[in-house]
Amino acid sequence: MTDQSTPGDPTTSRSGMALSRRGVLGAAGLGAAVLAGGGAQAARPLDKVTIYHVEGRRSQRIIWLCEEIGAPYEVMFKRGDIMGSINMIKAINPTMPLAPTVVFRGKTMIESGGIVEYLMSQFPGGDKLAPAKTSPDYADYLMWMHFAEGSAACRLGAEATRIMASGDRTIKPTLMGGVYKIVGAQDIVDYLETYIAAHPYFGGNTFSGADVMMDFVATYIAALPFDPATYPKLKAWQQKVQARPAYQRAFKVGAPDGLEKYKSKPKKAM
Repeated sequence: MTDQSTPGDPTTSRSGMALSRRGVLGAAGLGAAVLAGGGAQAARPLDKVTIYHVEGRRSQRIIWLCEEIGAPYEVMFKRGDIMGSINMIKAINPTMPLAPTVVFRGKTMIESGGIVEYLMSQFPGGDKLAPAKTSPDYADYLMWMHFAEGSAACRLGAEATRIMASGDRTIKPTLMGGVYKIVGAQDIVDYLETYIAAHPYFGGNTFSGADVMMDFVATYIAALPFDPATYPKLKAWQQKVQARPAYQRAFKVGAPDGLEKYKSKPKKAM
């Protein structure tokens, strides 16, 4: 990476090199945002995961995962500058500049679910975040790993788009052709709430990669005008997983200034 840093730019050091975890923690007040995550095993240089990140986006999942499994990593983004972060991604992935974009062992990857599963398969700590394939929980784990983006995010996204376009913040049923009701955003919330009311985690009885994937979905739900009374168990589950030390470390890396400024606020009535 060329030296394009500016005073206070937390993405690189002045020489353009990523900062180490020790160096970052020692530079109190500088708030550097590139850290080499602490892996328990000795890793080759190519085993470091480079995460191209945008604050408040799905790339936060990968930072959290690396903290959970002890994978060495660095995070590349421009602090407080969404477009600057996106431009960093465009520089290395111009045809599909999505967050997350990950570079690992010479390969560039997108799709957070695929990245989570792949990295879990490549590091010794990854197996602790999936039930055994012989476990009854394994089917649930796989379903929620893919439900997060395959069903939940797309329907929540459709509802968010409708709200932004219409200004109507009432959650609506989803109709096909204006007549036939199909699975909509509230159905997604109800489905999640029913499951998590009966299980401690989305992978069944233990924390797993499925919970890493589903956290963003719960955050998406909280940002939309659903009645909180319809998902108290989901909220309690999210508070529980976000209290994990690995989540807390990852949040400080990926959102060093918090995310309040990125939250949309209802428009005041004129």
